Amino acid sequence: MASCLSCHQLTGLPLFAAFYTRDSWRTLVLTMKGHGAEINDAQIEVLADYLAQYFGPAPSAEPEAL
Repeated sequence: MASCLSCHQLTGLPLFAAFYTRDSWRTLVLTMKGHGAEINDAQIEVLADYLAQYFGPAPSAEPEAL
């Protein structure tokens, strides 16, 4: 939260929920880092994982075995 809230609020997260994949979230984190967010390399992956888990698409159901 500290990495994000230093620049903006988190009110926009629901707009991206279930739309951005982990790769999309990672790209967004890298973009924010490029705009000056204080994020180190280790935090990039942690943030991408967190955002994908809580704001990513729901996991698709596994097909039933025949």
